[in-house]
Amino acid sequence: MLVILAGAEMFTGHVMYMTFGLAKRTVTLSDALICLVSVWVGNLIGAAILSALFVNGGGAILGAPPPYFHDLIVKKETASVIALLCRATLCNWLVCLAIWGASRISNEVGKIWFIAWCLLAFVACGFEHSVANMTAFSLGTLAGVGALGGAFYNLGLVTVGNLIGGGILVAGVYLMAAQGDKAA
Repeated sequence: MLVILAGAEMFTGHVMYMTFGLAKRTVTLSDALICLVSVWVGNLIGAAILSALFVNGGGAILGAPPPYFHDLIVKKETASVIALLCRATLCNWLVCLAIWGASRISNEVGKIWFIAWCLLAFVACGFEHSVANMTAFSLGTLAGVGALGGAFYNLGLVTVGNLIGGGILVAGVYLMAAQGDKAA
């Protein structure tokens, strides 16, 4: 909600925007790739800074019962390729639908409710969001939980799944529907 209402930049939403831009020829492939990489890296830096502030401020998640945070990180690092791709695809499908739907709602309260339900669904289902995982792995690194290789494994696959969810399942489907409208 903060990202959408405050106008910040997040990789997962940019996947949808860049796909639309490519289809409408308002951005080139190189511009889209530079934008996506820049936002992804910027989100990673932001996640690391947020995690450092959180930990140095006495962040509560690190004080959770010992197995909780460790088990969360291990689960993310050891999930199968298919599981990570599917969870990440479904996650960004919901995230981009939250962004798309919110853009069609005229008042902030309506936007907040719509976004909240979409995000609640992806969190409750345990889907994988690359930027949220950047924060989880940054926290894990600062707490001495998990391995860097496991973080790269997860983030690589989850990023690909997020590309599929936002680029194909949302932007791609809406672009196909728009083509169908032109043919009618």
